[in-house]
Amino acid sequence: MENRALYMTIALQEWLGLRLETIANFLVLGIALFGAGERKSIHPASAGVVLTYTLSMAQVFSEVVQAYAKNEQNFNAVERLLYYTELPSEGATTKPDDPPPTWPEKGAISFNNVEMAYREGLPLVLKGVTFDVNGGEKIGIVGRTGAGKSSLLQALFKVVNPQRGSITIDGRDLQDVGLTTLRTRLALVPQDTTLFLGTLRENLDPQGTRTDAEIISALKRAWLLPAEGSPVDSEAEAKFSLDAPVTDEGSNYSAGEKQLLALCRALIKGSRIIILDEATSSVDVETDAKLQRTIQTEFASSTLLCIAHRLNTIVYYDRIVVMDDGKVAEFDTPLNLFDKEGSIFRSLCDEANLSREDIVRIRTGATVQNTTEATN
Repeated sequence: MENRALYMTIALQEWLGLRLETIANFLVLGIALFGAGERKSIHPASAGVVLTYTLSMAQVFSEVVQAYAKNEQNFNAVERLLYYTELPSEGATTKPDDPPPTWPEKGAISFNNVEMAYREGLPLVLKGVTFDVNGGEKIGIVGRTGAGKSSLLQALFKVVNPQRGSITIDGRDLQDVGLTTLRTRLALVPQDTTLFLGTLRENLDPQGTRTDAEIISALKRAWLLPAEGSPVDSEAEAKFSLDAPVTDEGSNYSAGEKQLLALCRALIKGSRIIILDEATSSVDVETDAKLQRTIQTEFASSTLLCIAHRLNTIVYYDRIVVMDDGKVAEFDTPLNLFDKEGSIFRSLCDEANLSREDIVRIRTGATVQNTTEATN
């Protein structure tokens, strides 16, 4: 159980109590010294009465101040409860006309003049965003900080509802789809993977819908367990066994291993739409290569949206969305965007020291690898 907040509360109470007692003791000391210095003019009995009442008053004062502090602290909980009761409802988890379990079948996504702000009165973070993604298409999303990249994903997952416009998947408006239905049909590989206290099986398949064989197969495809025919790796098999313990926040796994576990979740889910939110920005080159190879081979027929930090990881995608100030500034193939003089994508490539030859080489390598995998 998480007890850091309780520990901090107790520590603060002890801190306050110690200082109040110190102040009271100094007050008693001052009165005692004053009485001793003025012993010729102050009767000893009077001095004793004053000291006695000062000691009792100091204790009462300390208790009153501590009670006031605790009361003020406890009212923070009341304030939060009132705040949560006034929050608007997120929406229905399911709806009567929710799509069938096979939805989405194609994975086509359409943003139509979407405008979104995080709260009423705040500036728009998406301003008339319009673009279409075909089923099975691989789309990279790039842009500078604050351009609106992550806001696209929040709108897609209905974390924040658009104020205007519509988002459709396979022709169905997301406003007509329940939250649970929508979010269970999309697979997300985030930048910071969250792992919970429990076993590895519980973290990868919390609903218990997959067999052990399916989960182990996903672990192998995510490069966490040795593939069939590979040498035995007893350390990996112990660390990534289905009953292996996962500590709080997954602290017993490295950042790269947690990203591969997030990829494993997406493989187990088997969704037609995969979203990568800067999934490779905080991992090493070796883990990045494993992620990219798995993405190319395992999600070949899925629709893929990837917010990219490293441009070399998305230049082999079908098309690139370049966001700028909440708008779609550019949307085309990587080579067409690079060849366009003065384009934002070209400037981003220049900053990353990515030349046209590099893009062609990466795209050619990805095509050859996909062809080889398909042949095998």
